[in-house]
Amino acid sequence: MVALLLADARADPSAVGKNGDTALLVAAHNGNASVVALLLADARVDPAVANADGNTVLMCAAGEGHASVVSLLLADARVDPNSANGEGSTALLFAAHGGHTEAAALLLGDARVDPNLKDKDGDSALVTAASRGLPAMVQLLLGDARVDPNVTDTNNSSALILAAFGGHLSVAEVLLKDQRVALNVVDEDGDTALLIATSKGHGDIVALLLGDERVDPTISGEDGSSLLILASHKGREDVVKRLLADDRIDPNGANVHGATALMWAAREGHSGVAKILLADQRVDPAAVDETGKW
Repeated sequence: MVALLLADARADPSAVGKNGDTALLVAAHNGNASVVALLLADARVDPAVANADGNTVLMCAAGEGHASVVSLLLADARVDPNSANGEGSTALLFAAHGGHTEAAALLLGDARVDPNLKDKDGDSALVTAASRGLPAMVQLLLGDARVDPNVTDTNNSSALILAAFGGHLSVAEVLLKDQRVALNVVDEDGDTALLIATSKGHGDIVALLLGDERVDPTISGEDGSSLLILASHKGREDVVKRLLADDRIDPNGANVHGATALMWAAREGHSGVAKILLADQRVDPAAVDETGKW
């Protein structure tokens, strides 16, 4: 039917619907590769057209994971694979957001594609995949030498920091296997991935990071609070246990005000944490803060 209509001189294959959609945009969104091929073969059809949201045909196909359509579009020299919509999102960012690895692989296989482009929020494909907990996509992106493994968003959060924040263990595991990934970088608040995982109570990620000798567990957060202080303050019992099992952690370490982990557990009413700390013979229950109080 499409071929029949295209053969009729009265038909306009570039006609735009109320949402700014053309026949090509609709076919790409629906993954109809045969129709896309017919439309691309018609000189009247513009493959670079965008809908009312600024999304191009390639973005629509990549965002839905239609690899066959993505392949057809990339083969057309008129298609710009780095074109971005009003939010700064490219086809690769669309594919990364949806976890569509086959479509993303095709895009990465095109030498024209810049895999480090960011949207208006400062999110690159890698940052997007890490924050959404997509290990297969993260692995694919890290496999491209052009991808910056330490790229950050507008909050200076790296892929590892975002994985730690979201509790995405499998993503963190993939990132730690890449020796290029910086493990002790800090975000705009001065927090490392380990500090964030500790604060959020993601014990499995804390254990993973502590098990990597490249990670520095002595980096403190705001007001000099150590990992143990932070975990105690938040009432993260599982994390407190994991930290006390690490010889590098000082159980009596204090922040700039002289407050220790035990003091914070007591002040916040975290009796479970206090019991765990007091069960450790190294913990000094008589320590006082800068005011001379417990």
